[in-house]
Formats: sequence, C-alpha cells, structure tokens
Amino acid sequence: MYRRTRLHDFKMTRNQVSEGVYGNTIVIDNTEYRKVANGINIVVYDTLTEKIIDSFGFNSEDANNPVR
Repeated sequence: MYRRTRLHDFKMTRNQVSEGVYGNTIVIDNTEYRKVANGINIVVYDTLTEKIIDSFGFNSEDANNPVR
C-alpha cells in the first residue's frame, strides 16, 4: 500500500521472512517505524495536523508487553 499526502509519503509492505512467515514494514518519509521485530507495530497519525502522534509496539516474545 502506498499513499501520498500533501506533506508525507506512506508505504506499508508485506515481506516474506521465511517459509510461511511474513512481516510488515511501515515507512513514512523514508523512516521505518518498527518498535518490535515479533509482534504488532502501531503508528498513530493525525490527519488534521498531518503529524505522527505516536509509535509503539506489542512484543509477542515478551507476553505482548508494550514497547515505546
């Protein structure tokens, strides 16, 4: 998925890591947002101010604890 706004470029891709295992990559303005290697990464973007508000992840290797 690729999306361009007035100020930013967003790209999210799905990559095969190994046989049957896939990972996602979130890139905004050539900066990769990844807090955890195994788990869920979240980027919060405010469409009104056009700013990234927060970035965090939940680590599946550590009882899904949040990582900032």
